[in-house]
Amino acid sequence: GDRIGTAEKGDCRHGLHATSSLRRRGSPHPDCIHDIGRSAIAMLQPMGPWQANDKAPDADAERFGRLPAPLPRGVWLTAAGVVALLLAVSGRYGFHRDELYFLVAGRKLDWGFVDQPPLTPLLARISETIGGASPVIIRVLPALAIGAVVVLAAAISRRFGGGRKAQIFAGVTAGGAGFALGVGHLLSTSTFDYLLWTVALWLLVGLLDGDRPSRWIALGAVVG
Repeated sequence: GDRIGTAEKGDCRHGLHATSSLRRRGSPHPDCIHDIGRSAIAMLQPMGPWQANDKAPDADAERFGRLPAPLPRGVWLTAAGVVALLLAVSGRYGFHRDELYFLVAGRKLDWGFVDQPPLTPLLARISETIGGASPVIIRVLPALAIGAVVVLAAAISRRFGGGRKAQIFAGVTAGGAGFALGVGHLLSTSTFDYLLWTVALWLLVGLLDGDRPSRWIALGAVVG
């Protein structure tokens, strides 16, 4: 029995060509099944220009609930740089008319308004309560939201198999786009729409990649 198991493990080195011999011997060794599955995934996964000669991420760690390797330092530096840039220029212009509207709506909070849900007025209320009604203060949360988008975009890239360079590139494009810098400069519904839909996409990609089904609840809460 031990010799058969050892032989079956040895057959795994031959990848998918070992399946026919395994059928003749009976039930394959569990380790062999795992190795053959990984070989099949590797054969089907395309090698993009940003992934070539790059270190492959530990996708299985996220899939089975183990702590994955941390994101590259370049992703965090990109997120910090985008936040710092948005905060540095947040006081160069006065209030946008929509920001004034959200400040007033935040002082009369309700479960909903005629033209929008309560999230953005609530965040305006929180910002004003903490630091007062000034353009710099109420634009802190939008800047942090764009920083979070950078990190989430990199995490999505990793779930698709992107290596270090691909993750950094995804973060740079998500946080450095004109739309991101524009909505990150103002307190608006578009700012938090951008963040929440990125969170929803991150959850959906994880679910399609084999995450726990309970995350469907989180996805529904974010979309709702």
